[in-house]
Amino acid sequence: MKKVLILFIGLFMVIITSGCDSNTKSMKCTKESVDGEGYKTTENVNVTYNSKKVLKVEQINIAETDPTYIDLALGFSNVFLQTLNDINGITITMNKIENNKIETKTKIDYEKLDIEKIKNNLSDLTTNDENLYSSVNYTIDEFKEKNLNGYTCH
Repeated sequence: MKKVLILFIGLFMVIITSGCDSNTKSMKCTKESVDGEGYKTTENVNVTYNSKKVLKVEQINIAETDPTYIDLALGFSNVFLQTLNDINGITITMNKIENNKIETKTKIDYEKLDIEKIKNNLSDLTTNDENLYSSVNYTIDEFKEKNLNGYTCH
C-alpha cells in the first residue's frame, strides 16, 4: 500500500508540474522577400507565449547583400549592436555567411527586458523609443498584428 501511495504521489507531482508548463505555447513564422536589386531575405521567427502575453521572441534573418559592402555593413552594425547587447533581455549577433549573406540572430526575453536601460541607451537614436519595447505586454494576437504582417505562421 505504501508503494502505491508513493507512486500515486509521484504521478500526481508529474501531472501538476506538466500542467504548469502546458500553458506556454510556441509559434513559428517565416517570411521571404526580394529587394529591388534581386537580393533575397529570409526571416524565421519563433514566438513563445502564454495565455496573457508574449514571453520570448527568437528571430533569424539571412539577408543577401552586395559582397562589396558586406564588411562595412557588419562593422557599422556591430557597433550599434553592442549598445543593444548591453541591455538585459536582448541578445543580437551578426555574422557573415558565404560571400554575400549576413545572418542576424535576435533573442528577446520580455520577462528580463530592462526597459529603463533601453530608454537611457537608445533615446538619442530614435524619436519614438517606445516602439522598441512596446511588445512587452502584447498578447500573441497583438504581437502578430503589430510585428508579423506578411509572415506565414503555424
